[in-house]
Amino acid sequence: MSLQVLVPSDHDLLLKRKPAVPTAGFSLEFPNSEFRVAWMIKWHLLSSLTQITGSNTHVQYCRSLACLHALQQVALWLSSIMAIHLKSLTTADLEAGGNLERSWVDFHELPDEIWEDYMKHHIFALLIGLGFTVPVVAEDIKKAELFAELPHSVGNITFTPDNRVIYSHHPFFSPDVRVAELNEDKASFTPFPNASWNTPRDGTDRYFDSVLGLRGDENGIVWILDMGQRNGLIPKLVGWNTWKNQLEKIYYIPAPASLPESQHNDFVVNNKDGVFVIADEGIGQGGDGSKAALVIVDMHTGATRRVLQGHVSTLPEDRAIVVDGKPLTVPDGKGGQVVIKVGADGIAADAKFEWLYFGPLNGSVIYRVLFSDLLDESLSSKDLESRVERYADKPNNGGLSIDQAGNLYLTEVETNAVGIIPTDTRKYRRYAVADGLSWPDGVSYALDGYMYVSAAQISRAGLFNNGEAKNAAPYLIYRFKPEAPGRIGH
Repeated sequence: MSLQVLVPSDHDLLLKRKPAVPTAGFSLEFPNSEFRVAWMIKWHLLSSLTQITGSNTHVQYCRSLACLHALQQVALWLSSIMAIHLKSLTTADLEAGGNLERSWVDFHELPDEIWEDYMKHHIFALLIGLGFTVPVVAEDIKKAELFAELPHSVGNITFTPDNRVIYSHHPFFSPDVRVAELNEDKASFTPFPNASWNTPRDGTDRYFDSVLGLRGDENGIVWILDMGQRNGLIPKLVGWNTWKNQLEKIYYIPAPASLPESQHNDFVVNNKDGVFVIADEGIGQGGDGSKAALVIVDMHTGATRRVLQGHVSTLPEDRAIVVDGKPLTVPDGKGGQVVIKVGADGIAADAKFEWLYFGPLNGSVIYRVLFSDLLDESLSSKDLESRVERYADKPNNGGLSIDQAGNLYLTEVETNAVGIIPTDTRKYRRYAVADGLSWPDGVSYALDGYMYVSAAQISRAGLFNNGEAKNAAPYLIYRFKPEAPGRIGH
C-alpha cells in the first residue's frame, strides 16, 4: 500500500486528476517539498468499512482490522488533545463493525506545535503505511501564465532594461540558431545579436557554439556563456552591449578552470565584486557529474579558478531524476543504461551579493557560501569547504532565481512546476504550475514584475525514450508573479 497525494491540479506525479478542495488546513513536510494540507476527516464505521474522506471529495475504504486499530489510536489522540468526545472504539466494536456515532474533526483548531509533535511524524507515517488517501492542497499555488509559443526548445531566458526578451535555444537539441530574441508576435525569433554570431565557421571563435546560460544586467549587457562543446572550442563568456549594439568583452575559461568533462551551465553576474561565478555540471564529454565545481572569472583581469570540485555542495547525489514515473537514463557505453547524474546546476546571488546559493541538479539540498569567503584566495580548499552552509531542502531542480526579499525559486524538472524556498521558513513548497511546463529549465525576472520560465521538454527527447523523440513544437515560455521583485535578467 502507498499514500496517494491529491493536489488541486494535475501536476503531481502521483495523481492526474483534480479533486475538490476541502476547507481546513495544517502543514506537513513531504520528502521533496512542503504542502499546505487541507482536509477534514469523517470517522464513520459501518458494516466493517471505514471511510476517510475530504469534504465531498473521495472515499478510500479500509477493511483490515489493523487499519481500524490505527484509526482508534488516532481518534483517541485527537480526543485527548482537542477535548472532543469521540465514541470509544473497542476491539469488539471494530470486529463487529457495528454502527458507531459519526464525528467530525476540524483541524483548524490544532496549534502548530501539536502538528509538529505528532501529526507530522506519527499520523502521516501511519497513513502512508496503511495506504489511506489524503487530500492535499498546495499552499498558494499559482497558475503560470502562457507567454510565448516557439518552434524550438527554449533553454534560459534573460532580459534587457528596455524589455527585450533574449533566450538560448536549448543546446541539447543542437539548434542552428544558438541565441535568439523573441519577436513581438511571441511566436517567432530573430538571431541575437545577429546571424553572424550564430554561424559556426573556420578560422575564428567569434561565434556561439553551444549556449545554455545567459544573463542580462542593469547596464544593458547580455552575458552569454558558450560551453564550446559542439566544435571543441575553449568555453567563453561573451558580453553584448545592447545599448550600443556591439561586443563588450569576451572572457575565456581555459584549463585548468575548464576540464574535458566540464559543462558550464548557469552563472551569476556580480558587478559589485567584479566576478562571474559559473556552475559547472561536470557532465561534458565522458563526465558523470563527479567533477562538478564552481568556476570564478575575474571581470578585471580575466583570471579564472576552479573551486569546490568534489565537494558535497556541487556533487550529484545518488537520486534519480524521475519524470512520469520513469528514471532518466543514458547509454553506459556497454550496451546498458545508467541513471543520469548532474552536478552543480542552479545558482543565484542575493540582492546585496552577500550570499551565493547553489546546488546539484540531482540533489536534495540548496547550499550557500559568503562571497567574502568564496573570493578569498588565501583560504585553502578545505577552509573554503568548511564555510559552505547547508541552507534548505529541495527536490531535484534545474534553474534557480532569487527575489529581492531573498526567496529562492527553483524549477522542478520532474513535476511541471516551479517551487519556492521562502526566506522566513526555508521550507520548500510548490509555487507555480502549468500543464505544458515540461522540464522547466531557466527561470529569471523581468522589469514587468514577472518571472519567466521555459518548458524545454528535455525528458521527452529520444535519448531518454529508447530513441523515440516525444518532444514537439510548440515550445513554451510561461510567467508568474514572484513574492517580491527580482533582479533583471537573473
